[in-house]
Amino acid sequence: MSYLNNTRLVFSGTFQADVSTVNNDVRHFDNALWEARFQDFMKPDGTEDGWWNPIGSGAFRLINCRITGVHYQDGTSASSAPQDPAVGLMIAGANERVAAKLVDLDPQWQMASQIWGLEVRLTAGTEPPLAHGKFLPSAFRDLTFTRIHRAAGDGGPPSATFQSVLEGIAWSPDVINSRALRELKEMAASDSLSMRLMTFAYVTRYGDPRFSLGTVCGTIGPYVAGEPKTFVLGRRFVAADASLGQSWNGINYFTGAIDEGSSTLLLDLSNALQLTDTKGTVRDIGKVTVGILLDPSLAEKAPVTPSNFQPLGEIDYRAANWLFATSGIYAIRLSAAQLKSALAAPLALASEQPPGTNLIAIRENADGLMCCAEEFVQRIDSPNKGKLVVHAAQYGKALPGAKVELTLQPPQSGVGIGDPNAPNQPTAPVPDIGTPPEALSFPASVTSAADGNASVEVIVKSLDNPRKYLDGQIYLIAYALDREQPNSHPQFDLIVVHARDAYAVPAKAAWIPDIAPIFTQYGNLYPIMSQRLVDLSNPEAVKRNLKILQLAFSLEIDDPNYMPVTRDLSAGKRTAIQRWLDRIDKDGDPTFVGGPRVRSELMAGAEAAAARVTSDATEAPDGKTVFVRSLRRSRSAADKN
Repeated sequence: MSYLNNTRLVFSGTFQADVSTVNNDVRHFDNALWEARFQDFMKPDGTEDGWWNPIGSGAFRLINCRITGVHYQDGTSASSAPQDPAVGLMIAGANERVAAKLVDLDPQWQMASQIWGLEVRLTAGTEPPLAHGKFLPSAFRDLTFTRIHRAAGDGGPPSATFQSVLEGIAWSPDVINSRALRELKEMAASDSLSMRLMTFAYVTRYGDPRFSLGTVCGTIGPYVAGEPKTFVLGRRFVAADASLGQSWNGINYFTGAIDEGSSTLLLDLSNALQLTDTKGTVRDIGKVTVGILLDPSLAEKAPVTPSNFQPLGEIDYRAANWLFATSGIYAIRLSAAQLKSALAAPLALASEQPPGTNLIAIRENADGLMCCAEEFVQRIDSPNKGKLVVHAAQYGKALPGAKVELTLQPPQSGVGIGDPNAPNQPTAPVPDIGTPPEALSFPASVTSAADGNASVEVIVKSLDNPRKYLDGQIYLIAYALDREQPNSHPQFDLIVVHARDAYAVPAKAAWIPDIAPIFTQYGNLYPIMSQRLVDLSNPEAVKRNLKILQLAFSLEIDDPNYMPVTRDLSAGKRTAIQRWLDRIDKDGDPTFVGGPRVRSELMAGAEAAAARVTSDATEAPDGKTVFVRSLRRSRSAADKN
């Protein structure tokens, strides 16, 4: 069971992702070629400088999110507080600590952004909350750049889903007043809940009232120990063109599930159907029906007939406020005969668009196959190894004996920069990713056990700074069942490894050469730190803020105050920093002797940088769109060679 369950809460509201964009261009990491202007907002002439939000804090927040509906195990629902007092309650973040953080893995792989340190509270606005728990770190999936139909450029702001588990749920006795909360609590036997967020309509125009804000639709349901935490292992609907990430009529990859106990088919269409605007209006593609393919070979755009398609139900996506009222989840009870057929045959959506036709809009993967990796984002200090699990299923059930093939992607050049035609380009060279390929090893294939799971061990040999001014290296691993069709996975559904440089902790770290390069780089990339809290390039400023830095560098990685916020520092380097800070605390400043400042002057304040933004600032391409453009350029150049 997961959020895709009869028993679920649905909510909607606003999210904030106050990301710092200075670190979106990999060339900004080169301390030797750093320029002060990289902390400025992008200019009207196209000079990108620090891009569209150089003063971002990295914070991720849920704002004014409220439950719009509740659903019960018997298939009934409620959409108003008189029906169930859970409707209208707030889904909020922590109120006693700083906000969570949204963090990219690396400037050269920005397709695995993760939420760290998010606490979720269900509250009526009073304390204690009715329920609260910790959202385990999770990276987005099923990113799509074509969410807005016929939007200019790359399709408007992208959208994606974050799914994870709320752990350590603490319940208030007051939940007994709500049938929905009572049922949810009874089903959450392990004190854990499953939660999915879908984010879209993110605003990057500085000065807009919704700058750094977007819209979120969410769902909370039960979680059962042993099931995947960050995805639903169910019925996977795949687009015919993985490079576009959508079907012929704009439907994105999505997942469904069948609850056999209640004979219910559930589909999560929250991130699947295209929109006509950023307000959540779903694009009309005619009558949409979910059904069973009686002819398993039927492909997208094939005409639907009574002999090849058994309809199960119409999806009422055109109803007013459908996306926010349902969080994009469609559910239908199946008869005994329908359930039996659906458990052994592929499912599909049929669309009466264009008018007068009835065509297969998108279908389940061939033979009902699905495989998906848990812990697909790996941070590994070299030399060392990491472990992850690939889950295999067929028609929503664990598939034992399945062969999962894994392939290292070739090195790539030119990844992680902005527009190469923009004026005043940074002068630092762009490192290649994926080199040296022999530093990474893993099995060419693994076979799933009786539970459908296959363990993968990734070994990283000692790395000697292959990217020079940037720690470690990025490696990409494609994976798929040997029986899967080529389009079974979206193009960014990869196992990604940030392998960090081998590092011997010095017996007595000194400001020069050990600490200054790390602190200076971090201060450069996060102006909100260097301008408002402590100038990390200045050892005297560091000393004045010793206690808070000692605390930040001692926290666990999932703490929202963890430092560095990028979570890209190896354990060895953090240890060196901690020991150096402890020495200063104990012995004064012997390590400062002869240690010059790397930057002589503190940068101008964030307010001064913001003041340099002109009033005619336009909507800037978001970081994900810009990164994908650089990735496409890299792949195009590689194909030509």
